[in-house]
Amino acid sequence: MRPVTSNCGKRVVGYLTQWGASEVTEQQLRRLTHVIYVFVVSQKNGTITLDNETPNDRFYSVKDMILSTNSSVKMMISIGGHRKNRRFPLMISDTKRRKTLIDSLASFIVEHDLDGVDIYWVWSTNIDKMNHSSFLLELRDKLNDLKVQRKRTENYVISMIVPPFIDLLRNGYDLKEIIKHVDFLNVLTYDYHLNANRTGPNSPIYGDVETSMRLWDT
Repeated sequence: MRPVTSNCGKRVVGYLTQWGASEVTEQQLRRLTHVIYVFVVSQKNGTITLDNETPNDRFYSVKDMILSTNSSVKMMISIGGHRKNRRFPLMISDTKRRKTLIDSLASFIVEHDLDGVDIYWVWSTNIDKMNHSSFLLELRDKLNDLKVQRKRTENYVISMIVPPFIDLLRNGYDLKEIIKHVDFLNVLTYDYHLNANRTGPNSPIYGDVETSMRLWDT
């Protein structure tokens, strides 16, 4: 069951939520290259677990489907998100907790036979910039070591969500450093207009999405 996009080298990434009602089918999986489960929960000490407050049936069912069908789809976990995201800058700013977080991510990947991790944190500030880059560097080193230990032929995947606004990108992200350690970036091209004075489309193609994507050409 090889992804239909593999020949042209494109990535088709699907985010699998805990709260979805419909079942994921094999036909849907065939159209993807990566499935990212959102979200694992970070504890105050830096360790991660599945969220015990919500069912995780979709995580296990899709993982089992990928394994049983010998699919080449890569399954990953995502850390961060909109819940408890304030813990993330606190964890990566402390070297001990940052190491605990990275070790816990690696252990979780091994325990569940996963292909990598997605960093979903779009609120990085200028204060966090250096810690963010250090975290990604150390995470990449850890996963490279894990690849050797487990005699894995492919690299473990690191992806990251980034915001669509140029001010946030420039202030909170050292992009030249980040792209050394991640395999790909997912630009968050929605929520352009929320509960503000100005009303507008949630994800307009022209004027916002197009403008955001052009940032990566400069």
